[in-house]
Amino acid sequence: MIDTDSVLMRSPLFRDLNSYERSELLERLDQDHHATGAAVISEGDSQRSVWLILQGHCEVVKSRPEREPHRLAELEVGAVFGEMSFFSPAPHSATVRALSELKTLRLRREQYDSLRGGCTSAAEKIAANIAIVIADRLRKMDEWTCGLVEQPDTIRHRDEWQNFRAKLYTDWDF
Repeated sequence: MIDTDSVLMRSPLFRDLNSYERSELLERLDQDHHATGAAVISEGDSQRSVWLILQGHCEVVKSRPEREPHRLAELEVGAVFGEMSFFSPAPHSATVRALSELKTLRLRREQYDSLRGGCTSAAEKIAANIAIVIADRLRKMDEWTCGLVEQPDTIRHRDEWQNFRAKLYTDWDF
């Protein structure tokens, strides 16, 4: 049996919620089941949801033209995904596929908006936690990129990498 409350308390997405806020949130969450091999989200689609893994594990894969998809990560119990498209209707940047029977909690954007109206403090904490998750992932990407640029075999691509990093911080669509 899954101790949902325990997973919520350990999850980076739902940290710092008190018991009332967790209760308000649980009323709005969907529990989904995914068979082994099923795509929970597909690259290019946009579902505006964020998922929390309750049981099982999944992989995050990015398609590549004329090659096998590249595995970006393997996610286990307590991990969250889908956060990049949650606040912005942009398409998913990767596919998340179940590697085993997978049970998730899903917070759809409409449910989040309902939470904002019913329990503002929980909604604010979740938004802040999503920002932290995204910032942590961006920081890891920046560290990885900087390390890659400094490798001897990539010196010739240094300007390209520097331009890429600069665009992350300067290209804004207004």
